[in-house]
Amino acid sequence: MKFVYQEKYSHLFQPLTVGKGRKKILFKNRVFAAPMRTPVAVDAFGYLTAEGIEFYGGFAKGGFGAFSIPLKIPTDDTIGRSMVIDHEQHLSFSDVHKLQRYVHAYETVSICELNHGCIYHCADGTQITIGPSAMEQNGKMITEMTEVMMKEVCNIFVRYALYAGRAGFDMVSIHCGHGWLLSNFLSPLTNCRTDAYGGSVENRCRFPLMVIRSVKEAIGDIPLEIRLNGTDGDYYHDGITPEDCLAQAKIFAPYVDMINVSCGSRIDAMGRPFEHTTHFVKPGYNVSASRLLKQANLPVAIGVVGGIHTPELAEKILAEGNADYILMARQAMADSEWVNKVKTNREADIRPCLRCNLCNDGGRRGAFSTNLTMMKNTTNNSRCSVNPLHGQGCALRMIPVSTEKKRVAVIGGGPAGM
Repeated sequence: MKFVYQEKYSHLFQPLTVGKGRKKILFKNRVFAAPMRTPVAVDAFGYLTAEGIEFYGGFAKGGFGAFSIPLKIPTDDTIGRSMVIDHEQHLSFSDVHKLQRYVHAYETVSICELNHGCIYHCADGTQITIGPSAMEQNGKMITEMTEVMMKEVCNIFVRYALYAGRAGFDMVSIHCGHGWLLSNFLSPLTNCRTDAYGGSVENRCRFPLMVIRSVKEAIGDIPLEIRLNGTDGDYYHDGITPEDCLAQAKIFAPYVDMINVSCGSRIDAMGRPFEHTTHFVKPGYNVSASRLLKQANLPVAIGVVGGIHTPELAEKILAEGNADYILMARQAMADSEWVNKVKTNREADIRPCLRCNLCNDGGRRGAFSTNLTMMKNTTNNSRCSVNPLHGQGCALRMIPVSTEKKRVAVIGGGPAGM
């Protein structure tokens, strides 16, 4: 039987192969669920929960070619609850292997994203926040990293990458965007160094390249992806530009298999609308950068994320050669069946993301505030304006369906669009 989707969205459902040697990976389609956290996915000790298995496994069941779990480095609670696999106990007792069996049954690729919290991380046993340059950022004093600190952080990345392989993940991804530690080295907004690690693009790439190269040497044939900022956001005119991103990509390309392009900075709250685009930012905001990387014919697969919610836009980006794969986060959260619905010609049934950012910010950012605060409220981003199951799916499914007919009155319209 020939489905309509094969003609309408032929690029979306074309397989993609990456990697080399015995760990070469085949993605069943070009639509990936981007790295996302939800506090209910792990418990207070970092163990994956039943809700976490349902949350991440739902992307596999919903048809996505891959999904990614963000892993914070090193373990702390400064950026909210995240899964932890940094010692034997977590590998032995965590349900992460149950998740791998679940997603692999749907032929979906599992990716572990490694991310250092930088200014939102207090180094083990101290209250020191680290970064490329000494400065005040969001009310915190940043300590400029020494080469000894860089080597220590590099070793941590390597250790976590090896644990990710033992936890059954098919791929490793390194977060070099969004104003986290490696991104802060790459951006002239936050890297003010005058030594070998600052100034030119090559110098700003030196420490991130140390991490990327060391991780690749450690994991061998396991495919490696990185996330780069195409820009730091239109608000930051002196930050990373698409041309800057291309120059960085050329330096990193020999050591990676995939590069996905995002944007955003954590200098202050004004960068958030670009990192998690609102309706004031055009859909597909990062395509201008991914297009440059594709035109450069880099020997890696190029992905793009950012306000890509409709199959028409996703197909257009791929068909025009502006990317090799599409990532979506909030839209996947709003409707984990997005891919299956597109695949079976049910686009009208897709639950659309409103780009309201309730799932990310939860109202924590004032309209005129430039201060970015990472709250520890574990229920803060476990809600979605349009998906009632997000964050509480397991519990809601346990509630028995009423056998009595009821008369219900809906008063008012509001966001429901009535």
